[in-house]
Amino acid sequence: LGHHLYESKHIPVLGIAKTKYMGSDHAFKIYRGQSSNPLYVTMIGFSDEQKILGDVKNMFGPYRFPFLLKEVDTLARS
Repeated sequence: LGHHLYESKHIPVLGIAKTKYMGSDHAFKIYRGQSSNPLYVTMIGFSDEQKILGDVKNMFGPYRFPFLLKEVDTLARS
């Protein structure tokens, strides 16, 4: 879906997930905190991929899934 959004509106799209999306062979793995399980990051439309990956790795929170993303997920589900 993110790729289609980028293609039609030229809006950069970033995806962060706890599990790898089937068919997404180009996902970057990011390890945060003490977790041995990675986050999977996909993106399109960004010029500096390494900066984005560093920003995700350094997001606030001691656990694998950053605090802000957990809050957004909770709000979206309610």
